[in-house]
Formats: sequence, C-alpha cells, structure tokens
Amino acid sequence: MPKAFLIMLLIQFSTMVVDRALYLCKRVLGKLAFQVVLVLAFHLWMFFILPAITERMFSQNVAAQLWYFVKCISLALSAYHIHCSYPTCILSNFLTKKYDHLNLFLFQGFRLVPFLVKLQAVMD
Repeated sequence: MPKAFLIMLLIQFSTMVVDRALYLCKRVLGKLAFQVVLVLAFHLWMFFILPAITERMFSQNVAAQLWYFVKCISLALSAYHIHCSYPTCILSNFLTKKYDHLNLFLFQGFRLVPFLVKLQAVMD
C-alpha cells in the first residue's frame, strides 16, 4: 500500500472525528476556523505535496482528480452547514425520525458496521 494513500486516509479519518466533535459541541466559530485550515491544507496537499510524493502532476492523476471533486463537494456542503448554523437539538438519530422501510434498512445497515456504532457512542 502506498504511503501517500495511507497518510491521506488517516488524515481524512481524523478530520471526520474533529468535525464531528465540533458539531457535537456546537462550536460554529471553531468549525469555521477548522474549515479554513482544512481548505488550505487540502489544496496544499493536492497541488504540491502529493505530486512531489507520487512524481505525477495533478492533471495526470485521475484518482486524485476524483478525490478532489468529491472533497470539494464535501467542503461546499460543510460551508453551507456553517452558513445555516447548527440545530438546537442534535441528540437524536436522523434515521429513526420516520418509520418506513427505507429508514429501517438504512438504520440496520448502520448498526451492522461495527466501528460506526462505537464511534458514534464515543463522540456523543
């Protein structure tokens, strides 16, 4: 497994944990500062560090381009989330608000992934 991929994966996981912690603490200014740092660090990684490690330009790396596209959508949604502020009540699970077959299957799928349930319990 390439070192760059492993580092990228660990950084992505840690940013998700920090983002969730800021959300649960309802720190909008902390989330804004984290978002700015994340955008700068992400672009520094994608356009300078990753090409130096892989010795391939960004325009020649299709996997990096796809990840960049998905991450930009994620950052845009996160910025919209900051813009709309945080809800007053965040302690319930959104999959249990409606009672239909789709939510039932999605919730059961969520419960089947072992580390997601533990991670949610630790973060809550």
